[in-house]
Amino acid sequence: MNKKNTKDKIIDSAIELFSKKWFETVSVAEICRNAGVSNGVIYRYFKNKKVIFEYLLNLLLEYIEEITSTLQGNTSSEKLQDFSEKLFKIAIEKKSLVTIFREGQFRFPEYEEKLRNIYMKTLSDIFNKKISEVEYLYLLSPMRFVNIRYAYNALKTPIDNLKKYLLNGFFDYKLNDLEKLFSKPKFIKYKKDNKTKSKLLDSGIKLFGENGYFNVGIYDITKEAGFSVGTFYLLFDSKDEFLEEIVKIIGKKARDFLNTNQIDSLNPLEKIIRNIYNFILFFKKYHNYYLILREAEFVVNKEVVEYYNFYEKMYKKLFESFNYKDNILLANIFVGYNHYIGIESIFSKNIPSIKIFLKQFSKYLSNGIKHI
Repeated sequence: MNKKNTKDKIIDSAIELFSKKWFETVSVAEICRNAGVSNGVIYRYFKNKKVIFEYLLNLLLEYIEEITSTLQGNTSSEKLQDFSEKLFKIAIEKKSLVTIFREGQFRFPEYEEKLRNIYMKTLSDIFNKKISEVEYLYLLSPMRFVNIRYAYNALKTPIDNLKKYLLNGFFDYKLNDLEKLFSKPKFIKYKKDNKTKSKLLDSGIKLFGENGYFNVGIYDITKEAGFSVGTFYLLFDSKDEFLEEIVKIIGKKARDFLNTNQIDSLNPLEKIIRNIYNFILFFKKYHNYYLILREAEFVVNKEVVEYYNFYEKMYKKLFESFNYKDNILLANIFVGYNHYIGIESIFSKNIPSIKIFLKQFSKYLSNGIKHI
């Protein structure tokens, strides 16, 4: 048996399985069976499942580093265009590895940091300067999010204007009323519901947030809520269906919070900054909600896509009220800002003060990146 061919079969099998199923649900035996090799053979190449998974994460990182190391163009604008096109190409051509990496960045955050370092270096080379946190997130958040949405058919509008917006900015406004803009939002107090279904869902939110979806069983949920396992199955067909219901609850609470704390008198730029600010504060307060949503992406993806679709609709409506064109593209750009600023602020802790960050960020939204 050819060793190289055997290793390649194992790698191909792992890519196929990990891109379709959550890490926890894939076994070494399944990878071997799918590759058509015996169980013992895999250990000649990989110590365990985690090592295989991390090998795949590094495969994508190496590919990204290679493809972005040489950019075409004589100006920063031309190089940025080439960089954007290459990221789009990666999202399409390496879709399976990108899918695996999305779980990997959640499960093993050090790989997101490695990717961040690659992107930081590339941007520094493009603009011949050290890139700040604000500049990094201004440029990479929409590139990454829009490409992912497009690759997974959640975004069907052309994305050719993305570079134009990043270079020139989005608004002809400035932040004027900082006191109102950063005024304390109102957190909604929901009436306590003692119904059995609500108690089970509250227990699920608590346990999934603290321990993770796959580390919590139905027995754990019912024990926490004070019911029998049989009671759970009277209300839910499965644990996945239960998680879908939780995603809907989190989505509704986030919608209610953002809608309640909009301020109509703000100018368009201020309204956008206010939305991002409120989004960050909401998920900082309900830190576990964000963890549940990220994990749910790999379990009940359809429901999570609907969750993101709400934010797309929210921003689309805002940009329509500003009389902008390209509303769907713009909406996804700003959902991307929510997502990645949220990760860097809440989890990676790369944003010490969200107010200071957003004040600086607003200047790029107004002026673009062309001036740096």
